[in-house]
Amino acid sequence: GEVVAASDVTGDTAGDTASAASATPALVQLVAAGALHQEAETDAFGRFHLRDVAPGAYDLLFTLASGDLLAVSDLEIS
Repeated sequence: GEVVAASDVTGDTAGDTASAASATPALVQLVAAGALHQEAETDAFGRFHLRDVAPGAYDLLFTLASGDLLAVSDLEIS
C-alpha cells in the first residue's frame, strides 16, 4: 500500500496569557467529513498537540471552558 506521511499539529487557543487562562481547559477536536479523527485538551497555557494527522482537509473545533464553541474551517494539512 501507499505510505502517506503524517504531520503533528500544535497550536494555542489565545495569543496572551490572560486570554489563555480564561479559555482553558478547552476541548480541541479534529474533524474531517463529519467524522471525529482526534481530540485533545489544552494545557494551562491554552496549548494543544495532535499527533500523526494524515494530509487532508479538516475542521478544528474548540469547546472552551465557558461552553463557547469556536471553529476553524477548511484547515489543509499537507
